[in-house]
Amino acid sequence: MDLEKMGRYAIVKELGRGAMGRVYLGLHETLQRRVAIKVVANSQMLNEACPLA
Repeated sequence: MDLEKMGRYAIVKELGRGAMGRVYLGLHETLQRRVAIKVVANSQMLNEACPLA
């Protein structure tokens, strides 16, 4: 995954990380608005116990 850009969002910096993934500060390029982007770790998405899987 390209962490400098995700779709229409530019990644500014990593804000934090934990057991389920990472959170980044992003910038919506068209609207010029800051957003938080959470990226769930792959292992969590494959876990049958995860309610979102």
